Amino acid sequence: MFEVSEIRHIHLELSSLCNARCPQCPRNFYGYPYNAGYKEVNLSLSHLQTILPVQVVAQLDEVEINGNYGDFVMNPESIDIISWFRTINKKMKIIISTNGGARDRNFWQQLAKLDARVCFCIDGLEDTHHLYRQDTTYQQVIKNAKIYIDAGGQAVWHMIEFDHNCHQIDEAKQRSKKLNFMHFALRSTGRNSGPVYDRQGQQVFALGNTNYNMPDTIDDAFIENIYRPRRLKTYLSDTPKNIMCEAKENKSIFISSEGIVKPCCYLALDNTVPYFYSGTKELDYFESVEKSVALFKNINETFDTDKQLVACQQFCSK
Repeated sequence: MFEVSEIRHIHLELSSLCNARCPQCPRNFYGYPYNAGYKEVNLSLSHLQTILPVQVVAQLDEVEINGNYGDFVMNPESIDIISWFRTINKKMKIIISTNGGARDRNFWQQLAKLDARVCFCIDGLEDTHHLYRQDTTYQQVIKNAKIYIDAGGQAVWHMIEFDHNCHQIDEAKQRSKKLNFMHFALRSTGRNSGPVYDRQGQQVFALGNTNYNMPDTIDDAFIENIYRPRRLKTYLSDTPKNIMCEAKENKSIFISSEGIVKPCCYLALDNTVPYFYSGTKELDYFESVEKSVALFKNINETFDTDKQLVACQQFCSK
């Protein structure tokens, strides 16, 4: 494992709030605005500065801003936070993933001056983008991306491939070139099956395979009867798997919008779950880089045992 002095990558969530309702995001229930227990909060610059030592920022190769629950455009201090990073470390990469559907011209022009790469999540064209990225529009995202690009910003068009937009991949790629995006990235995420509900709980669309046995209309009572916040078991009892830990390979840690430091974003999906035990003491809540690295060392010892963590098996096994 690595020491604090060897950390080279920070995965950062600046906000758990979002202007979109993507139907397979953990912050809602298939687009219906149901909160399964996460806190809606922005990570402030002052809080981040108490968590992340300047010497760690200075040694980084990359900061990746992409939340489990929210979008960085929702944090009112996002520009100030990125400026702080740049003041300390002018050479590292700053990569931001966003739906790009909010904020004004001044925001995107300021961001363009901070030498960050912004990945705009644009999942189709005028008639398809909004089917997954609910509450955003293709026109608004393209407008903001163009403002950013014209101000000198580095932009990437990220497109998730679905059954309903796969026929538009070539056209989207051509548009990205015409708009001067520096790159077009196509992603397959396994999000191609399930219902899409509006704010009232009415199903308005179906992603891919419709064999998911869900009603046309839902409400809170229905969800609470069939759905509970995900409670991952500490260990799995089945055969151990070959763990290829992304965070270990990248020498990375994750900081959530609540200021909780975990070894990776997967272990941060549910902060109430005791992912690791040391004797009788639960190690499930951290507010410092040092404690997160200490937990990481303990988790690393489970990789070659029959007490692997469910998140490690689910997301980082080969």
